[in-house]
Amino acid sequence: MSLTPNPPLDPPQGARAEIALAEPSQSPRNDENPPWGLSAVLLIAGFNFLAFNLIAAAFFVAIHAFPRFRGLSLEAFTQSPLALIPQMMSYVFAFFFMVLVVQKGTEEPFWVALKWRWPRRVTSLILSGVGLLGVAQLCSALLPIPKSLPIDRFFRSTHAAWVLAVFGILVGPFYEELLFRGFLFPALRRYLPLVASIVIDGLLFALYHGPQLAWSWAPMLLIFVVGSVLTIVRARTGSLGSAFLVHSAYNAFDFVLIFAATDGFRHMDKLR
Repeated sequence: MSLTPNPPLDPPQGARAEIALAEPSQSPRNDENPPWGLSAVLLIAGFNFLAFNLIAAAFFVAIHAFPRFRGLSLEAFTQSPLALIPQMMSYVFAFFFMVLVVQKGTEEPFWVALKWRWPRRVTSLILSGVGLLGVAQLCSALLPIPKSLPIDRFFRSTHAAWVLAVFGILVGPFYEELLFRGFLFPALRRYLPLVASIVIDGLLFALYHGPQLAWSWAPMLLIFVVGSVLTIVRARTGSLGSAFLVHSAYNAFDFVLIFAATDGFRHMDKLR
């Protein structure tokens, strides 16, 4: 009788597959492999910037044909709801440019390529956006937030506040999510680890809002955190629609607070 232990039997092929699936991965899984790169994202951002400036210049000249706006200065124009019209038009042109970028790189439908999956837990995502704003409000009480910011100049009248509310709840979050979490984040993940991609995406999101915040570090820090959280939502859920819901709910609850503080946007002086 041999004292040598019997060699272990190799598991069947099917069992090997099960063992391989059960073993933890050595690195975080990366499901992001978009058909576009960072150069395409830069092209989209540059196209939007150029389109906005050209449309805004043409629109500013055109409205001076009406007697009501002949005395309107460029500074007053940029601080009025009228400036949102060329911005929305530039978003439309940029959206079609995005579609062309996707069509050039893949045969997948646009919304499939950007992972615009409508989530099932809509209520929890909306509550997450509300909670995120609550945390941001608490943090803003501890940070040196300037009393007056360029974005506050839009809240000069009831009409302007309503226009900005619609834009800020629906249009702005939709475009920003397409750009930052739809195009930029997947492109970053092609080359960088998850944490680095989230940080860079959040940083660029904050810089994008810099002119509205007078480049003040405290409000920009808050926007950086908000942008990073939105990117985390996109990364964890794999759904751009989820990030949009959180973003839209965040902005919506912010306008609800302003609405309540100003008696229905009728006393905008209470914000000062």
